[in-house]
Amino acid sequence: MVPIVRLVYGTDIFGWEATVQTGYVLSAFGVGIVFQSANAIMARGFYALHNTKTPVVISVGAIILTLILDYLFIRVLNFEVWGLAAALTIGVFVQSFFLFYLINKHFGSFSLKLLKPLVKSAFASILSGTFMYLMLKFFDRSVWVKELSFLGRIDADRYIPFQRFVLDTRYTMNLLVLTGFVLLAGAILYIGLSIAFGSKEVWVFFNQVKRVFVRHQVAPIPKKEEDQVAPPPSDTSGV
Repeated sequence: MVPIVRLVYGTDIFGWEATVQTGYVLSAFGVGIVFQSANAIMARGFYALHNTKTPVVISVGAIILTLILDYLFIRVLNFEVWGLAAALTIGVFVQSFFLFYLINKHFGSFSLKLLKPLVKSAFASILSGTFMYLMLKFFDRSVWVKELSFLGRIDADRYIPFQRFVLDTRYTMNLLVLTGFVLLAGAILYIGLSIAFGSKEVWVFFNQVKRVFVRHQVAPIPKKEEDQVAPPPSDTSGV
């Protein structure tokens, strides 16, 4: 996230510390987006079952948990502003867990096997994210100059010609090229790992891309159907 923040906000009035903190905040929110999307879908599932109480109670509980974590992270543990984003992400994660458990329990089909697609996706994301992080560090000149400055004392550039393959990310074009290259490599690795893990969702994604960009077909909007409203029972009390 830090290179993207640098590209968008990298000015003299937006220093490096602000860039790093913004990257941490966006990273925490990025993890929470998955659970927020899942919460919206599962809440609608409860509404379809005419159960509005359960998602509301769980949502209120998640809000209370988020407030407690906000106080703990900021006032007790003295985290930076990213602690607020982390607290929210943990709150929506707990909310997703209980919604997922209860809606599957309602149908009597809860099993740990239901979590296999999520585990596969999370594992592929962690591996590809780690690879992108290491690649970004490897091709960034500032890392070799600052964090690996000890190499200069042993005249390591005689054996490691890092100046030939690193980019000076102080310049916008170099940072843009490096960020784009790392994102592309990470995306390819993630898709490859998803295929290797037998993830069915990746083929659904490929079919959607093929239908939209190759066949130029978009799923039609379903026709509006009239709801069948059952008539109220007739009053036989004679009143």
